Amino acid sequence: MKGKNDKGPSVKKPIFKKWWFWVIIVVILAAIIGSGGENENKVPSTTGDPSTSTSTPQASDTQTDDTQGESNSEFDNINFVVRNVRNDVTGNWRIATIAESIETQNYALDYYNKYFEGDEEIHAIVNFTYNTTSKISVMGNLLDVTIYEYVDKEEHDAKLLFSGMVLDEYFIDIDSGEILNAQETTSTKEVSPDSFVADVKEVIQDAISSKTESIQDVVLKDGDLCVTVDLSNANPEPLTIGDLAWSRAISITEAILNIPTYEAYEDLWNTISVDFGTDIGKVTCGKDDVETNGFGRYFPPEGNFDSLIGLE
Repeated sequence: MKGKNDKGPSVKKPIFKKWWFWVIIVVILAAIIGSGGENENKVPSTTGDPSTSTSTPQASDTQTDDTQGESNSEFDNINFVVRNVRNDVTGNWRIATIAESIETQNYALDYYNKYFEGDEEIHAIVNFTYNTTSKISVMGNLLDVTIYEYVDKEEHDAKLLFSGMVLDEYFIDIDSGEILNAQETTSTKEVSPDSFVADVKEVIQDAISSKTESIQDVVLKDGDLCVTVDLSNANPEPLTIGDLAWSRAISITEAILNIPTYEAYEDLWNTISVDFGTDIGKVTCGKDDVETNGFGRYFPPEGNFDSLIGLE
């Protein structure tokens, strides 16, 4: 028989009722929560490298700048103020003054494309840096760039303009931009009657209206260069047919006399004729009749073209 103090086997408390168990649980939870907060504050590795997302646009911007079309920066930096020429009776003269270290032939085509409003215009560019006056005019598909020595105050009066000594001359192909020195062009040009006639046919096309007028023939025979013109379909109103023929005779002969290779062909002809047919008439001018002015070479109409119908 057991004694009074014999209490029998003792019963242990469950572990979740132990105080230290909950202390451990709290510590573990605190560690887990703290670790989770740090992970939330971190930027995911897939978006964490900013250089990766911005490098491509930067490279693209640079490439765009490098591949943009090139331009004549020297010309773009010049401020041309183009104005009419005082005392000009033609209405076609324009002038600009600059002070830049740039050769006219190097920007003449850009200037033509930007500032010419018609091929009948003649532009003067006075460059005070070089003390030169350059004349830019159109002959067929060429720009004629003639460089003169500057004459004091010529920019103020058409009567003085282009009166200085000729220093140089260039021809520029409007289509290709090729620059040719006039002396080199003349010296290397084939000189023959056939080449003369071919060049004349080319330059006189712009001297008539292609819609209602036509060049029938160009013949060089016995020193006479004869251009045959058909005006039968032309409507001269408000002019007379004689007035129209008079105007065309001027434009045709001036185109011939100012052909870029004029000096090379000068010995091939003695007279130039423009024949409009028996109903209108024919004009013939001799080499001794040639005169020059700021526009170039020409035949004075008075006395040379009076044989046309209605002009006697």
